[in-house]
Amino acid sequence: MHDSRQDYEVDRDTAEKVLGRNYPWYRPRGNDPGYFAVCSRCDNPVRLIGLYTGGVTPHGRHVGRPKDGFPYFDRISNDFCAYDRPRVINKADRRDISEFGRKIIRIAIEEFDRIIYVLSQTLGFHISTTLAEEMLRDWLAEEGYLYTGAHLRNVPWMIAYFSRRQSLFGRPIWGNDELVAAIQENEPNATFERQALAKGDAFYSVTFEFIGHRTRPLPDAKTEESVTMRVFGTAPWGGEAPLILEQQVVFDDARFAALMNTAPERAQRNDRLLAIAQRVGGHLVGK
Repeated sequence: MHDSRQDYEVDRDTAEKVLGRNYPWYRPRGNDPGYFAVCSRCDNPVRLIGLYTGGVTPHGRHVGRPKDGFPYFDRISNDFCAYDRPRVINKADRRDISEFGRKIIRIAIEEFDRIIYVLSQTLGFHISTTLAEEMLRDWLAEEGYLYTGAHLRNVPWMIAYFSRRQSLFGRPIWGNDELVAAIQENEPNATFERQALAKGDAFYSVTFEFIGHRTRPLPDAKTEESVTMRVFGTAPWGGEAPLILEQQVVFDDARFAALMNTAPERAQRNDRLLAIAQRVGGHLVGK
């Protein structure tokens, strides 16, 4: 509420406990207690609505302009915030570099091990350090941090969204039964060893990519964000690889936020992935 590092439920008790009666969060106006906070997605000021009003689900409404007491306001990130205006966004749309874009880069580099962990858990298969580095390089090359649909909570899935089509060969698939079934049904030469695709009796190929970033409103003033993972089989001679599976990948941004806010003494970090991120993009942090 008072910063973008942590997610909070929007309700009266949480607002009073976290924000207290302090400026700039608390600004009473007549009978309205007048609470303000910071959006955890776009870092812009929001007014908390419905905390003391029956019949209205408590939620944050973007102020939409600079607000005294809040040093940060970014027009583009405010206007494209998934919490404010769920929409279909053109993948080619970019904002100018600003402090908001630099914050996204900083998250990508400093939280890279957690990003890869969350992605792997969401997709149900292992992401190697080599693949992780390739995905990060693709995202930086595409300037995914300037994409108007990018925000402070969807960095893991945006790194996937801007990655090129990749092979599933050799990657243990330990948590995606639908993916395993699609491969077994459509690729008779596919062989699994220790849950990973291995060399079969004849050549075969299984690749995956991500398309279709979407946001949609849900009940209770919430928003769902997703991309589509497409999986392709072996291409016939001179032809296109057939689509064998499409899966909607729903963003678990609350889990990512919880990982980022893990106390240092309890955190388990992957130093190898963090070193890769520093080597690939560390020079961009703080620019």
